[in-house]
Amino acid sequence: MSRWVVLLSAGLMSFSTNADSVWRPIAIHATMLAMVLFINLVFLGGLYVLSIIKGKRHRAILETQVQEAQIDFLTQVLNRRGFERRIADKRQLQGYILIVDIDDFKRINDKYGHHAGDLILQNVAARLKEALREEDMIARFGGEEFVIYAALQNKQSAEELSRRLVIPFHLNIWSVMPSLSNTYS
Repeated sequence: MSRWVVLLSAGLMSFSTNADSVWRPIAIHATMLAMVLFINLVFLGGLYVLSIIKGKRHRAILETQVQEAQIDFLTQVLNRRGFERRIADKRQLQGYILIVDIDDFKRINDKYGHHAGDLILQNVAARLKEALREEDMIARFGGEEFVIYAALQNKQSAEELSRRLVIPFHLNIWSVMPSLSNTYS
């Protein structure tokens, strides 16, 4: 007896000429495969979207950290590192470097405390920013020393800017007198 006859008689295999009985298992398998593929596609698409969102967040955090590493926290102007990075981009330009120092800052800091010194630094930085143009740069190099890059074309313009920057001003009970030196570069 052939193997097919045994399988047919045992009911383990059916032989039918009905096309529906042949295609039904294939259709079920194809439907299941399509559902599995769709679920995987949705899952992987969701992971892709999440990775894009997370990547944007990481880039934003990184940009914030880079900016914070180049900005002086107290005065909100560039620090030495930020100034050096930005001035490297302007090497081809002609301009003036001005160094602003606050006279008797140590004495004020010692006599009235660091809070008073911080207020003076913040006000000097704000005043310097107001006196400068958008394309100029200002940085706190350390302590009470500020450095300014001004893209000026002639010495007279630099001297005029210097005069505007060294005017003494009063802040509460303190009189603040910035001193200045400049170099052409």
